[in-house]
Amino acid sequence: MSLRSFHTPLTEAEVDEIYQLLTPKQRKYMDAFTKRSKKSKWLEVLALKKGLS
Repeated sequence: MSLRSFHTPLTEAEVDEIYQLLTPKQRKYMDAFTKRSKKSKWLEVLALKKGLS
């Protein structure tokens, strides 16, 4: 699988599937060093309240 073949962003399910393939050390790194913006956090809360997630 080539990264160049991706033309659209990954779906949440695809991201979750890939995340499950990581080692515990890799997951810890990703959790510690990836940031979510305030806007994305707010949108997630809004979607949960509307029952979209």
